[in-house]
Amino acid sequence: MNTLKIKRHWIQFYLTLVIVSIFCISFGVLMLMWFFNDLPDINYKAILFLIVLMLFEVYAIASIVRGVPTIRIKGNRIFFGSKTYSFDDIEELHLHGKYPVKLFLSSRVLEGMYLKFKDGTRKYLHDDMYINLWELKRVLSTVKGSSEPPRINQIHETEEFLETYKGNVFANLLSVFFLFMLFTAIFILRVSQDVFTELIMGLCAVFMIPAITYNFHYIQVCSSYIIIKNHYRFWIHKHYDISDIKELVIETTSVQSPYCVRVITYDYKSKSYPASTLTTKKWLTLIEHFKRLGVPVRNESF
Repeated sequence: MNTLKIKRHWIQFYLTLVIVSIFCISFGVLMLMWFFNDLPDINYKAILFLIVLMLFEVYAIASIVRGVPTIRIKGNRIFFGSKTYSFDDIEELHLHGKYPVKLFLSSRVLEGMYLKFKDGTRKYLHDDMYINLWELKRVLSTVKGSSEPPRINQIHETEEFLETYKGNVFANLLSVFFLFMLFTAIFILRVSQDVFTELIMGLCAVFMIPAITYNFHYIQVCSSYIIIKNHYRFWIHKHYDISDIKELVIETTSVQSPYCVRVITYDYKSKSYPASTLTTKKWLTLIEHFKRLGVPVRNESF
């Protein structure tokens, strides 16, 4: 009997664990150096601090792991870590929606799915925390059944004119900040003779450039498909047929985060694309365009 494993996301989950661990270890080393240099005769304080820091790191990692459990499906049973449930134990099932997640010290609501079992246990599983959560949704929708919106067979617009929804990347505050930091880093690398400084700048660039440039998507729409591109990542060209789109979600993860369009397809795959250059007016125009095409839109931002 084959086992389906739902894999945790290597960036959203595993990289978060690595960053938390590095932060705790680095902070601990700096504080221990301070204790031993300034208080050489009171080493018990350093030992106590180390114990507290270790407990804090264990708590942080445990909270992240607990919020994103391992998931397996074998036969008619679903495993969450060491706990096992039968498909018949599922009392309530929602395959889409916003549900709470608590990771480390942050608490947010993210797109995902919700299961309630007959013993009262509730499970919130989030699309961005797993690579293939859509496979679990597909299995459960087949087994338990779910009300699905009808596929879009008739398009209300007949022209194939491709309309682009994008903003001025040079007028965007985040983009200006990114370009300023980029040119500053290039200048420092050109004048610096210190290998350590160059190494630190290189590591910062490796992490910051992908993280920031991911926020600059824009959308092109016609009567039969949409294309999602990126201002800085020119190689991105994501194509979705209108007939394959189950729902579009206009969302944001926090007050500081840019607005995103999340594309949910009929095979339960889900992907969010931040588009920080779009103004409120353009977002509203885009939403109306999707509605004219008959695409279900869940507007959670405007």
